Amino acid sequence: MWIWPVIVIATLIGLPVLSLLLFFTKVTLRVHRKHTVTIKPTFEETRSEDLSEEMREIIGQWIQQFSSQGFEVLANLKNADGVTGAKGIQLLFVQDSTKDTAQTFIVRAAFKRVFSVTVSSDFEDGYRIVTTSRRTVGVLPRNPDVDSIAFPWIKDATTLCEAHRRRVISCGRTESDRRYPTTDTVNSWLKKLWDETLCRSVRVGYLFADPACGVYRYTWKGAILATVKLFAPIRRIRMKRLEAASRKVWNSLKMEDFTAPPTLSLPSSRSGRVISRDVAEHSRLEYANALAPGEVRTEISDGSVTTRIGGNPINGATIRAWINIALSVFIISSLGIEFWISMKLSSISPAVASRREKKMVTLLLTCVISVTFLLFGVISSFQKKKGEGVIFTSREGLRASNVSGIPDTFIPRDEIEGILVVAFKKGFGLKRGRLLLYRFDAKRRYCLVQEADLSALMSARKEMLEAMGMNVTDAPPPLPVGQG
Repeated sequence: MWIWPVIVIATLIGLPVLSLLLFFTKVTLRVHRKHTVTIKPTFEETRSEDLSEEMREIIGQWIQQFSSQGFEVLANLKNADGVTGAKGIQLLFVQDSTKDTAQTFIVRAAFKRVFSVTVSSDFEDGYRIVTTSRRTVGVLPRNPDVDSIAFPWIKDATTLCEAHRRRVISCGRTESDRRYPTTDTVNSWLKKLWDETLCRSVRVGYLFADPACGVYRYTWKGAILATVKLFAPIRRIRMKRLEAASRKVWNSLKMEDFTAPPTLSLPSSRSGRVISRDVAEHSRLEYANALAPGEVRTEISDGSVTTRIGGNPINGATIRAWINIALSVFIISSLGIEFWISMKLSSISPAVASRREKKMVTLLLTCVISVTFLLFGVISSFQKKKGEGVIFTSREGLRASNVSGIPDTFIPRDEIEGILVVAFKKGFGLKRGRLLLYRFDAKRRYCLVQEADLSALMSARKEMLEAMGMNVTDAPPPLPVGQG
């Protein structure tokens, strides 16, 4: 009888492992076949229609802050065909006194966008010192000739420039001659940096050139390593290690004593109110029981958007909770029957009973661990908030109230990486969707809406992004995830 709990436990462990292996195989094949990087990038002047309101505000603040540090704008360019599925916009600055360069990047890929600022010193001997505020980790190998460090907590150009200046002094390169671009050499300068990074990736076996298509493609080695590096738990570990190393450098530069002078930010072209908890709670109580389960309504007022969500219906999480309960009952029952059989055998054959008791100890420990994990899943599945959920979005960011997938807290706009609608089919081809939110510093994604009408979610997503000033002109279609 003891064999059945072992089979159940092996199945519970084996299925997730098999699912993970299939996921890795699928992603690796996709990276190897479809992800490309152009050999010859095309840089064009950025037009006003290429920018969202949020991007225009941020670019205006960057120009203002770098101008206060003696930098002048050299170029404002876009690169629409550099990487598969991504569009990049960058500003290039040059400081006349030191010949340092600064670059600001806005990268849009699918439903996400990333902002980063970089200050660099390029010396005549080929050595580079780079200080950046990038909050993400890449997949390509580092260049040993580039002394690069990321301070993801920096949010202003003044502090970044000061940290870079102290790094240059600590390296003893203050008086070294530097290379810098001019108005006539901007394109060649950027293409040279592009080629240096990718050619080294080719040499170490991450990429290979496909001249017929004019792109670099990932080798099997590069595809596997890229998949592993971007796997969520490993990516979080890499980010923590990166931040720990950056903190050591930050403390060695004594930057904790530096206070940046206040800088004026450009006024918003669209009004937006700051969202308070009192307003969120009042609205939630006022409209309780007004919406059907899974129903979504959007209200626009004074530059902000209120999205109301009906109580979540029975979904996959609830079904999994009942499955976990059934498995727990089965394991405990099997363990009880095995214990009863051992007790009966102890009076008939003590030798056989002794051997079974040794197996019982191992079986008991295994069952306790398995049931603990199952019950933990049950508790987390049933900890869903009831009643109507409310999501407020404005120019400042997003506040959620009584939403099961996210704490009742305020999320600033610059911490939101993207909002995505995931589509799936339920029943007789009925199209439903989930609304997901990704944060730069979060351990996982947040599910704002478990299940709702697909078209209603797409409309709500559009209004939410417009309220925050984020670009939605080229918003991707909902991502399919299979059958619900």
